[in-house]
Formats: sequence, C-alpha cells, structure tokens
Amino acid sequence: MDRDEQEEARDALLDDGEDDMEFHITFPSPMAKDDEEIIHSDMIFVPKEDPEPVVYLLGWAGALDKHLSKYSKIYESTGCITIRYTAPAEYIFFSPEKINPLAKKLLDLIEEMSLEANPVFFHIFSNNGATVYQYMAENIRTNPNYQAIQANIRGHIFDSSPGRRTCSSFVKATSAVLGASHWLVRLLGPYLLLIFVLAKALTRRVVGLMVNGSGEAAEAELFVYDYILKKDNGFGQPQLFLYSKTDDVILDHDVEEIAAAREKVGCDVTKICYDDSAHVQHFRTYRESYVSAVSSFVAKALRNEDNRAIRTGPQSVATNET
Repeated sequence: MDRDEQEEARDALLDDGEDDMEFHITFPSPMAKDDEEIIHSDMIFVPKEDPEPVVYLLGWAGALDKHLSKYSKIYESTGCITIRYTAPAEYIFFSPEKINPLAKKLLDLIEEMSLEANPVFFHIFSNNGATVYQYMAENIRTNPNYQAIQANIRGHIFDSSPGRRTCSSFVKATSAVLGASHWLVRLLGPYLLLIFVLAKALTRRVVGLMVNGSGEAAEAELFVYDYILKKDNGFGQPQLFLYSKTDDVILDHDVEEIAAAREKVGCDVTKICYDDSAHVQHFRTYRESYVSAVSSFVAKALRNEDNRAIRTGPQSVATNET
C-alpha cells in the first residue's frame, strides 16, 4: 500500500460514522516554520527507503489532540507515522471494561493501514496513557490476532509515567480532569476516592469474567503500576523514562522503581530526570533537552535492529537546566 492508499485508508477510518472513538493518524511531513525551533542538527531522520516507524501517542487524562499534536510534530518531522489517542478519564476511573475494546481498535490500525512491517514505538503519558498501553500490551501477548506486532516493537517512552495509585495523586488527577476549584477538590477528593474503590470492588468480578472469559487481556485488571512493574517487561526493548523530581502526580521514585525493574530484565534503559518541571510539562519546560532525548532514543533504537540481543547498558542522565 503506497502513501496515497494509506491516506485514503486513514480518511476512511476517521470518517467511519459507526465508531465514536476519536483518534488521529498523521504521516511524516516537513516542520512548519513556526515549529522549526524544535529541530536541531543532531536529530537523525529515518531513511526514506525504510518503513516509517509508527509511534502510538497515548495521552494523559484530559489531554486534547491539540496537546498531543505538539509531540506528534517531533516524530513526524523525523520521518515517523503517529497515532494519537486519549482515553476518556471516566473509563480509566470507573469503566475499565471499556478500555480493552479501544486497545484492540488501536492495534487493528496496524493491519488496516498495511503497517505490518513498520517498527512500532509507544509514547506513554501519565497513568491514563499507561492504562491504555496496559491493555494493548496484554492483547499483544495473549491475542493471536496481535502477536505479530510484538516482533516490530522497538521501544517505549514513558513520560511522567507510571505511578502508584494514592489518595493524593487521585485528587490531583481528578482536579485536572474536572477542572474543579482547588479547595473543592481537596474537600471532596477522599470521598471520590472511596466511591472509586467501592465501585472497583463491586465490578471486579464482573470485569474479570468479561475479560478472562474472552481469553484476552487476562492480566489487564491489575492496576497499571502493578501490571507494568510485575507483568510487563517492555518486550525486552529499549526504554526511555522522562520524569521530574517535582511532579506531584507521578513521583520520581515510582518511575525509578519501574526503570530498575526494566534494567533487571536486560532492557536498555535511559532516564532523564528534570529538576523542576510539572506533571507532563517536561517538553514545555525543557524543550531542547526533551526533543533531543526523544529523537536520539528513536534513532538509536532503529539503528540497533537486533536490539533483543545487543545491550548497550543502562544510562542515567540527570538534568539541571534553567
């Protein structure tokens, strides 16, 4: 399938009136003049003769496509295809049984767009994006329809992700999604968390039957942090962690525990810990460093075609930018 046919297939998928799932697919394109400042000389572009990498951008709670598209431009300008999607926060909090069908639709795009030979990356934002990845990863492992994708996975970028579920992080995430005033959320936050826990307890058996009964995504019911820590090894591929010491939603030591677990199973791990950027604000605060880290990571992973066998060793980069 050539580019024109791929674009026609994309337009047909986006125009499908029977599907209320809002996602966006963008092909490589030159950087607009207003965005040229994010490109610099050390960025390595994907050779035209090679299949373009496909990057799944899985958004944080409340992220709009106009937010994800800013990250998408980094990849598009270096020769990548991007698929952008943000799961509704209410699904993550209260209706996790709705996530698995969405995860399968995202994976189906690989075949529907004739991208079976293309390298695949996951760029995962916060726990919202990590939960969608959780269901995608479990389907890749357990569903025969998607296991062929595993051979093409080349790496993961965890941006402000993942973190443990705490009362504080729940309140802050709820505040961001609902847009409620600070004092009101803090007043009602513990009660919202209690409702959430009770709802999870009441639906756990039903959700478990729905998921396990289908033979797909059997482990997806675990909370995302526990799943990524205990069940997911990143398919043995390189991992980039972008996080901050001052993130009050996803704590730095939670991210470092996940990174250490990936190092333990032999993944090539790179950690970029910023001093003072807020949750999912590392690109905005440290633009040049962020773009350099992401583009270098992808270029390195693509150069290392045998990255399951060749390990360059974990790297750790601490930044102190002003």
